Order: sequence, then C-alpha cells, then structure tokens
Amino acid sequence: SVLRALRQHLDAPRPQPKITPPPPATWRLTAPPRRLVDPQERALPLTLTEWQFISLLLLAPNRVLTFEQWQDTSLRDGLRQSHNVAVLVSRLRRKAAHRGIKLPLQAVRGVGYTFTEPCERTRQESKRAA
Repeated sequence: SVLRALRQHLDAPRPQPKITPPPPATWRLTAPPRRLVDPQERALPLTLTEWQFISLLLLAPNRVLTFEQWQDTSLRDGLRQSHNVAVLVSRLRRKAAHRGIKLPLQAVRGVGYTFTEPCERTRQESKRAA
C-alpha cells in the first residue's frame, strides 16, 4: 500500500511553475538631474539641449522627430539648422560611447531621428541609479 501511494504521488500531475518574463528593458530620462539611464543603470549626464532633444523623441514613440519639429521647439534659441541636429546626435553618441553606452537613436535620412527602444520619462531620478 505504501508503494501504491508513492506511485500515485509520483504519477499525479504537477502544477507548472509560473514563469513570468522579465519586464522589458527600458531607458529612463530623468530630471533633475538631467540624465538618460540605460537598462543596465548606466547614467549619461545631459546638457539642457540634449535633454530637450531626447525628451522630444520620447513624446512621440515609434515616430520620427523631424528636423522641422526640432527647429520649431524653441524660438528663443534662434533658428536651428538641420545639420545642427546631426552635430548634436554625433556628440551625444560620442559622449555615450565613452561611458560604454550605445544609444538607440536611428537616423531617418533626410527626415530626422527616432528612439528605437522603450523609454520612460521620470521627474526625479531614483536613488538606486544615483
């Protein structure tokens, strides 16, 4: 009878453990301080102009920030030229590369730029990434 009970126990269906996938890796744009934090918690300090640029990219996920939209963002800064955006992105990528970060910025030739990975915008950076 003990063997029969053991056999029933071993043959009984076992509940499958619930495997929950990890949350998608997201980038965070924080202010203050103005930083872009990658999914590995590496922080990239941003100038005000860089922060504004990334912020505009995040306002329209999966869409392209056009050169015209960037130019129209701040009249007090004066007229921005399309090549200025390329210079901004180039410097931003170089600064990120020095910290081992690869920015998910994709250029759309003749149109503008898009941020290609999930990102959230937070008002204040959490203490864990400080």
